[in-house]
Amino acid sequence: MIKIRHLLTTLIFAFSGVVLHAADKPNVIVLMEDDLGWTDVAVNGSDFYQTPNVDRLAENGMRFTNSYAACAVCSPTRASYLTGRYPNETGVTNYIGNSNMFMRHEEITVAEALKDNGYQTIHIGKWHLAPRSKNEKKCTPFYPEHHGFDVNIGGSHWGAPGSYYYPFTGKKGRGEGGKFVDVEGAKEGDYLTDVLTERALDQIEANKDKPFFLSLNYYTVHIPIIPRKDLVSRFKKSKNNVQQNANYAAMVYSLDMSVGKILTKLDDLNLTKKTMIIFTSDNGPFTRYSKVIGLKGGKGTSAEGGIRVPTIVSFPGVVPPGKLSDYPIHTVDYYSTILAVTGTNGDATHNKKVDGVNLMPVLDGSQKALERDTLFWYFPHKRSGATPYSIVRKGDYKLIELHDTGAIELYDLKTDLGETTDLSKSMPEKAAELKAVLHKWYKENNVKVKRK
Repeated sequence: MIKIRHLLTTLIFAFSGVVLHAADKPNVIVLMEDDLGWTDVAVNGSDFYQTPNVDRLAENGMRFTNSYAACAVCSPTRASYLTGRYPNETGVTNYIGNSNMFMRHEEITVAEALKDNGYQTIHIGKWHLAPRSKNEKKCTPFYPEHHGFDVNIGGSHWGAPGSYYYPFTGKKGRGEGGKFVDVEGAKEGDYLTDVLTERALDQIEANKDKPFFLSLNYYTVHIPIIPRKDLVSRFKKSKNNVQQNANYAAMVYSLDMSVGKILTKLDDLNLTKKTMIIFTSDNGPFTRYSKVIGLKGGKGTSAEGGIRVPTIVSFPGVVPPGKLSDYPIHTVDYYSTILAVTGTNGDATHNKKVDGVNLMPVLDGSQKALERDTLFWYFPHKRSGATPYSIVRKGDYKLIELHDTGAIELYDLKTDLGETTDLSKSMPEKAAELKAVLHKWYKENNVKVKRK
């Protein structure tokens, strides 16, 4: 498996080895949402949430119907997006809540690679890849500016604000237990999603004449569920009986408004045709506030509702408009894809360790699928609603293995996306096949699984 992975990686970066001059280098914007579920956007089936701008992005690009987050919680997915590596490789396997876990400096991020290729690199919003400590001096060396970003606005060790209204603190105030997000220039009455968008618009304007990479990581729709007060009245009772929370819907709508502002800014500066946009999420929704239509589970769980996320990629003139792809993709794929589209070589040693693949042949329509047909997940932690587990998806089949007991579940996602029927007993040969694939991956990648 490792040798095959390295061969694929070599082919990926051979494809991206075109040297582009500054004027020809496309901009890249990644819109990484927080806890936004697969059906938390209208284009994926919601009749309650209003997302006209996200829908417009889909009309002008490619929407992936089998898109996965690297983990069912936030920090691991974010590390995987930046490095192209699975959580077991980055060491960030859970949301970061203490000083023992963080993204190591040895990891080469996509920002570092692009910076070496002449890009202005900008991080705005949630980071949550630094260790958590009462001593902030232990946290700041792991902030975005120490992982390849020229600009860091609002990124820290915190995974959520205390409030979405300025000063973005909780009841305990600033500091440990209070949760805060620092955004210079924010003032009384400001709503966090809007403030981050305004800073993004400023950065796009400031860098309109040079290639830029904007990693815009909204905290929306992570708890606390605090909407813009003027938007709540738009939402009445839902017809689907799954999505009913008007406050949550208002937060989704404010996020969509921000997406619209980004698209308008690009249009105004004549940058739309020169900019790739990736819209995605770090994991499924907190099911207390929003459930996934047709799927089981949500944030933190091994079910599809925990890891299947909305993903749209737009790049006019390169990605054909209004296309759907059912090819299974994963957060780890963004690193290789971004390097390919920007003609960036990256660090050769790091590239050999990348788990993702370059999606450009799918995005430009030259291929419907790539050779890779197997994806992996590893979550060795206990949390509400989940025990430690691993997952392998190969083709249409998904196998879940519980670490404590070794118990397995098998689902055919082509016919049973809601995971209602465990086939592990009725299809023992298929279950054994996928279990063998998963255990081979354990062995080849030194993955530790603890049994009780």
